[in-house]
Amino acid sequence: MKIFVPTKFVVPERLEADKYIIRKLTVKDCKLDYEAMISSVAVIKQVRGETSCHSTWPSTEFTFEDNKKDLINMEKEFFERKAFYFTIMNKDETKCFGSIYFFPIHLYFPKENKKYDVDFSMWVTQEAYDQDLYQELFSIVINWLKKDWPWDFSRIKIRNTEVPKIIEIN
Repeated sequence: MKIFVPTKFVVPERLEADKYIIRKLTVKDCKLDYEAMISSVAVIKQVRGETSCHSTWPSTEFTFEDNKKDLINMEKEFFERKAFYFTIMNKDETKCFGSIYFFPIHLYFPKENKKYDVDFSMWVTQEAYDQDLYQELFSIVINWLKKDWPWDFSRIKIRNTEVPKIIEIN
């Protein structure tokens, strides 16, 4: 199996931005994460695209317990360095603005394995989107990927169907 990140690479678990904290998503975030996700199903599908491998997620039928199971699995995969999941919180960590996902491309898009190594996607809440925070957060994450992660940026598949126009991807 292909190694997702080099063994000696220290995986960033936190990024401080002016208005946000981006940090490892854990099961302790279940309540805020669930509230953010369930209140924003339409905008999540809009920015991530419904034709992705997770086209049934999110759904209004997704329960708190479903979310808890997902977060337990995400935390385990993060620990095992198989995939990386982050939450976007306000500075006092009382509100979730969305999530960020970095997967090995072969998990969901095996046919694109020769062109890409990483599948990146993110979503924000309807409230954050309405306040034009999506573009700002997307830009922060792109810069973080380029600066602090070991991947060749040209080999990262950006799954989001709505890529802010202000972003220079290459």
